[in-house]
Amino acid sequence: MGRDEPTGELAAAHRQVGWMFIFTVGLVLFLISVDLASIPQLSSFIILLIPVGIAAIPISWGFIQRKSWGLGFMLISWFGLTAVVGILAVVDLGQGLTTDRWSLVQAALLLFLTWSMYQRTKLLRHPMFAAWYHGHPTTMLSSIPLAEGEILASCPHCSSLLA
Repeated sequence: MGRDEPTGELAAAHRQVGWMFIFTVGLVLFLISVDLASIPQLSSFIILLIPVGIAAIPISWGFIQRKSWGLGFMLISWFGLTAVVGILAVVDLGQGLTTDRWSLVQAALLLFLTWSMYQRTKLLRHPMFAAWYHGHPTTMLSSIPLAEGEILASCPHCSSLLA
């Protein structure tokens, strides 16, 4: 598969991760700004969220355009964003258990988003995805000689190839 070929499962997963990142950054910025607006002393800090949103643009654009540096920056940003979503979920869970029942629903949705982002992390760290992203042939697995009755499998935790 060529580097510019936009079809295939890996290309679809790549697009999905890029758009999920963009929309999740927007969601996190919105949720934080709503929380800050409810505290009069901190409402002026909302203006500080603008550079965070602007900083997400080159990361996601570099990743979507498959720049050589994009995957590394996306991994770092993805881990950070997953942590922030998880923290927001815990904060909403605490609020939901004490005062605001609507926060329980929001916490459940944010926990699901955290789990979903963790699942996408496995894709971003997978060696085959990295090879596809950098334009290396992903048919390398078909050239590995196997004994009679052997199959190739990858460990879901560390992505090691096992025969």
